[in-house]
Amino acid sequence: MRLGRPKGSLNKEVKLTGKEEDIKKLLYKKVAVVAIARTLDVNRLTVKSFIKTRKIG
Repeated sequence: MRLGRPKGSLNKEVKLTGKEEDIKKLLYKKVAVVAIARTLDVNRLTVKSFIKTRKIG
């Protein structure tokens, strides 16, 4: 028996929805993922996952 959400399913409400352009601009300026996460007040892994799933950068 496994707990948690099913593999491959994503939460519909993402903390970073609507922030994609901001993240793209910061990545273009070579700002580190950790710094982006601090700026947006989210975990660095949330930002990394968002970048990976949206194929940003």
